[in-house]
Amino acid sequence: MSRKILILALISLLPSALQGSGSRTIDFTGEAGLPVNAAGPVLVMMDAERGRLIAANTITSSLTVIDCADGTVRNIPVGGRAYQHLKSESMTSRKSTGQVYLIGVGCFYVIDPAAETSLTVRTGAQLESVAVDEETGNVFLAGRESPDLFFYDAAEDKLTRLGWLKTSEPLVNLNATPPPPLRKVVSDPGLGRIIAVDGYTSTLWLFDSATGKPDRHRPVPVASGGRWHLGGYDMADHRLYIVTETAGREVKEAAMIDVAGSDDLVAALPGYREGVGIIYNPARREIYIPYD
Repeated sequence: MSRKILILALISLLPSALQGSGSRTIDFTGEAGLPVNAAGPVLVMMDAERGRLIAANTITSSLTVIDCADGTVRNIPVGGRAYQHLKSESMTSRKSTGQVYLIGVGCFYVIDPAAETSLTVRTGAQLESVAVDEETGNVFLAGRESPDLFFYDAAEDKLTRLGWLKTSEPLVNLNATPPPPLRKVVSDPGLGRIIAVDGYTSTLWLFDSATGKPDRHRPVPVASGGRWHLGGYDMADHRLYIVTETAGREVKEAAMIDVAGSDDLVAALPGYREGVGIIYNPARREIYIPYD
């Protein structure tokens, strides 16, 4: 495999690029007679296996399921709201069942769109990143407010705090919203492991996804602290893609972390400010970094 990362910096979209294209705006708030949209989705995720779009709403305490073929909309109550300050890592799904896992305020939800049911699991801490094991349905969660890794045993319906790290800090607003989580969890079904990274110590950990037991850990050559963006995860190559910013919002590094081995790669970036919407394209092995 070629050891490279292609960085595409999307700085602006010129009006000339839009010539000849068209768009359609549907104003639901206008039709409802509302001046603002205060109850709209905060997180959006595609369930490609079932051809549906999942949207977690904030004020309405519900999950919206949209059938992409016919536009049918179903709203499933979840007993609480999605936490509006969290990023896309606070919602995930189990491909085999279609169940959705969503972090709320001091809890997380397990939602079954087929049965239109929701289970609330109280955590006692505000978490930020969630991953689910495909085989067992076990859930792993992490966040800056707790040094523990949270492990939910789906078969036993039991939540356990696994001793993991030593540091913690409050989830506070910075620059209008909290920064992306410095602690992230990602599931790799092929390895049977949950990948957990800690940006405070620049360390990679692997946990057994069935038992929650730690497997191994090692340092990664990425600057500690600041803001860590999750670019994506390549299931085929078992590689985690991270983009880092300084506390001053300068985007400094793009890193390819070899989860199964140690063949990491870090690329220096120009230092433009405020990276947003960062994503990895596994078909081309490229990271795209738009800037604010």
